[in-house]
Amino acid sequence: MDKNKVLIGTIAVLALILSSYSVMRPSTETVVRETVKELGAFPGPEIMSNYLVLNGTEHRYFHSGLNQASTTVCSFLTPVATSSLMFGAMDISTGTTTDTYWEVGKGSEMDATTTPLGRTLLTATRMTFFASTSPTGSVNLDDDAIFAPSTYLNFKYSPVDADAGITNTLVGTCDAEFIIH
Repeated sequence: MDKNKVLIGTIAVLALILSSYSVMRPSTETVVRETVKELGAFPGPEIMSNYLVLNGTEHRYFHSGLNQASTTVCSFLTPVATSSLMFGAMDISTGTTTDTYWEVGKGSEMDATTTPLGRTLLTATRMTFFASTSPTGSVNLDDDAIFAPSTYLNFKYSPVDADAGITNTLVGTCDAEFIIH
């Protein structure tokens, strides 16, 4: 009987040691707590998106180099919502020896200016052409600044002398900003 008591006592002591070891040993599971904070600022000065929503108002931005394969050098398709043109600009960084008329307009196709927004003459030099809804621009757009959904804003040219012809080697950019209604 003493052997049984010693055996039961030994088993009890071993069970106690093993259970305390399993409770005391460090856990292999690591609990990670992640706190997600919203960013309060942009990470830098450059935003690689063509739109921004500021206080619930969506702004769309367009930028393009000049198309040398057409008399329509820039064409921007407006959003699928009624929008207002806030700013449009074309900068030609090379000159031309041919006098040309430049027109900014809107149309249902990418080469049409069925509603002209402005026209100017370029006489063998480089130029920057601005269209703005404020009267400080060279063209005051007022009511014509409102675009129907999916309408094109087009920048195009034509020679003053129709017989002169012109080879488009112009280099530059076009930009536009719209606010979505």
